[in-house]
Amino acid sequence: MTDRAASKDDPTPTAAAGRRRFWVLVVVTGAAAGLTAAGLLSLLGALERLAWPGGADGPGGFVLASVPRRLLLLAAAGALVSVVTRVGRARVGGHGTAELIEAVWLRAGSLPALATIGRGLLAIVVVALGAPLGREGALLQIGAAIGSRLGRAGVNVAQRRLLVACGASAGFAAVYNIPIGASMFGMEVLLGSFALELFAPVVVASVTA
Repeated sequence: MTDRAASKDDPTPTAAAGRRRFWVLVVVTGAAAGLTAAGLLSLLGALERLAWPGGADGPGGFVLASVPRRLLLLAAAGALVSVVTRVGRARVGGHGTAELIEAVWLRAGSLPALATIGRGLLAIVVVALGAPLGREGALLQIGAAIGSRLGRAGVNVAQRRLLVACGASAGFAAVYNIPIGASMFGMEVLLGSFALELFAPVVVASVTA
C-alpha cells in the first residue's frame, strides 16, 4: 500500500523539478543572449570605426570614404565569405531563419553550436566591412545556438525546441530593444503558434535579454 502510494507521488516532484530547471534555463538563455548581443554590437561598432571614417553611423560614414577604400573593403568582405565558404563549408547570408525553423521541427531543437556561432561572428565582421546582411541575423543565430546548447541540460525535446525560440527571440530583442515584437517573431515564425504555454517563456527570455 505504501509503495503504491509512493509510486503515485513520485512523478509530481520530478515534474516540478523539471519545470523549475526549464524556467531557470529560460532566464539563463535570455541573459546569455543579451550579454552576447551586447558584446557583438560593441565588436561591430569597433570594426566599423576602424573600417570607415567616423564609423558607419558617424557623420558621413561611407560617404566620407574614398572610392578605392569602399571597393577594397567590400571586396575584402566578399573574399572573406568566399574563403570561409569553401574552406569551412559555411554559409553566410540573410537571417538564417529557414535553418532555425529546420532545427526546431526537424532536428529536435539541435543546432551545431560552434558552426552557428562562427557564422554569426563572420556575419558581424562582413557587416562591419559594408556587406548588406543586417546585424540582427547574427544575433538571432547565436541566441538560438545558446538556447540549443542549454537545452541539453536535462529537458525534454519540446522544451529544447522552445529554448531555441527563446534564444533567437532574445537575440532579436537585444538588437533593437523590442522584447514583445521579438517574442511575436519567435512564436509566429519559429514555433508557428501563439499558445499561452509558449508565450510566457519566450517573453521572459526576451525581456531578460
